[in-house]
Parts: sequence; C-alpha cells; structure tokens
Amino acid sequence: MKRSLVFSILLTAWACGAMQEEDVTRMPGYVDLSQFLNKDKDLTTEVELSNPLLSLVAGATAQEDADLSRMLQVIKLIKVYSFDVKPNELAALSERIQSADAGLIKARWERFVKVREGKELTTVYLKRDKEQVVGLALLSVDENEAAFINIVGAIDLKAMNKLGEKFNIPKLDSLSSSGNKP
Repeated sequence: MKRSLVFSILLTAWACGAMQEEDVTRMPGYVDLSQFLNKDKDLTTEVELSNPLLSLVAGATAQEDADLSRMLQVIKLIKVYSFDVKPNELAALSERIQSADAGLIKARWERFVKVREGKELTTVYLKRDKEQVVGLALLSVDENEAAFINIVGAIDLKAMNKLGEKFNIPKLDSLSSSGNKP
C-alpha cells in the first residue's frame, strides 16, 4: 500500500511538472524548421535537446566549464536538422530559405550573416528581446548538404563556440568571435 501511495504521489508530481513546462514553440526565439524538411526523405541528422536534458548537461559540466554550464541553464531548446541534398533539390531548398528570410525579417529577426557563394547559401538570424538575444536560427544549403539550426533561450554569442564544440555543431563556432552585438 505504501509503495502504491508513493508511486501515485511521484506520478502526480511528475505530471504537474510536465504540465508546467514552457511551450517552447510560443517563445520569441523559436523557428519552425519543419518547413525545410522533405517528408519523403530520411534525415542524416536530427537533434532535439530540450530544457530537461540541457539542464542535466549543465549540471554535469558545472565543474569543468562554469560558463558553458550557465549558458545551458537558460537555453530552452537546441534543434538541428541536417541532410544530404541531391542536385535536383538545391533550387527548391534555396527558394524555401529565401522565403523564410522574408518571414523572419518581417517577424523582426535580425539577419546577422548572409553568405551566397556559388551554389551555397547560408543565413544566420538573431531574435532579440530588448538587448538580450533570445533566439538564433541558421539556415544553410549547398550542393551536398542542408543544415537548419534553431537555439531558443537567453543566448550569449561569446559562448557559442563552446556550445558548438559540446554538441558537435560546427557552424556555430564562427559566431563566437562576433560578440553579442552584430
């Protein structure tokens, strides 16, 4: 009987905590990356790290890297989609990125970086709430691969390199040298 009561209390506490969890999709730094996915295609990489897991990693890294730990405590979501691109898909993906560019600019995202080199197109956006960066979106396609990244939460651009190294997100390291004010 005691075991059932303890289990019921724990289950109720867990359910209440889950219901109180923030809806990341309503946060200003969230971008719906699913618009870039081809539903018939297998993803090469899909990573979705949300707050409970990020908090766990923050605790685990607190001793070895306090700065990274503090950054992970305030990030709500890291989402990465990456997949191979066939030559016949490149134009459509580039068009989707350009369409998303207009939508993000209209939603008051700041275009931080735009690189168009040959068939490669990479854009990086920041979403601010007052002076705090609360979202980062990276949209990139070239003739071999497409990558889409969204980071939601209070972001310290100076610490982006550490985040990229920790979660093996190579395109983030170029942001760290730019500071918090693009």
